[in-house]
Amino acid sequence: MSDSYDFAIIGAGLAGSFCAGLLQTDYPKLCVLEKSRGTGGRLSSRQYQSLSYDLGSPCLHLDPEQFGDELLQWQNAGVLKRWPEADHDPFLAYVGRPNMSSLTRHLIGNAEIHTRTRIERLEHLGDCWQLKDIDEQTICYTKGLIICAPARQTCALLAGTPCSEDWLTRSHTSSQTSRAQWCMAIEVNRELPAPGYIAPDNSIITRIVNDSNKPGRENIFNLWMIQADTEWSIQYADSHHEQVQQELEQEFCRIMQLDPQDITSQSPHRWNLAKHERTAGPLALWDSELKLGIAADWLGEANINSALLSARNLCELIRS
Repeated sequence: MSDSYDFAIIGAGLAGSFCAGLLQTDYPKLCVLEKSRGTGGRLSSRQYQSLSYDLGSPCLHLDPEQFGDELLQWQNAGVLKRWPEADHDPFLAYVGRPNMSSLTRHLIGNAEIHTRTRIERLEHLGDCWQLKDIDEQTICYTKGLIICAPARQTCALLAGTPCSEDWLTRSHTSSQTSRAQWCMAIEVNRELPAPGYIAPDNSIITRIVNDSNKPGRENIFNLWMIQADTEWSIQYADSHHEQVQQELEQEFCRIMQLDPQDITSQSPHRWNLAKHERTAGPLALWDSELKLGIAADWLGEANINSALLSARNLCELIRS
């Protein structure tokens, strides 16, 4: 890793990756720092035997009027494919190829990226920022800094910096609304005469997706991804994985009219910062004197479309 950069972006989710793609031509000395082992954030995937399945968002719901050019470009690049079955007006549904995080890797392109790199503290030195890890060791210096992280992590990073008090208040307020969500993958040992995208009513499961049958995917396994209801996830936030797994299995079998011997489930995963509620204010934050910016879905409607809008708005502010 270089000692210094023109811009450093904390977070390689959709907002951070889009920022990297939009800025790397103007700022070739740019890096992306990601605490996890790969890009994507809630677009990340997990391995199941020889198959990679989507662990977070099952698709991208995007407004074609706002991102028409980008959607065409990403489809032509082969990293995105339409999924009409999952459309949710006014948004059209798209899936990443071969998995959801393919889009974030494409957006980052040739920009320098460092995974498994957690930034714990920021220090403003007047003409640059110093980024430190949990042991107070310097990760790098950068003239400009962009934070693309969940509200709770953003608030912690901003603490002690000379940023606007409004920024701290807004990130703290949004972090108070963050909610967990359980999800789990289930392999079914026979074909199901069911849609590939199901939103059950009156259930502890809010979404059932046939991950193996998404457009452009391999159909080696009959693998389904389920996402639990937010309120139920909060109630069971501290429960043992075995209990969560058992209850989700039972509900899945009830909805899909299956016998328990027809399925094999993976250990459930809990997204601790899965959902946010919007707070009032601009869709992107930029301080030209500090050269500090924030782009995130929680600055908007807390969805994928807002993450991209926030990133684009921030890059426009930086260029202006």
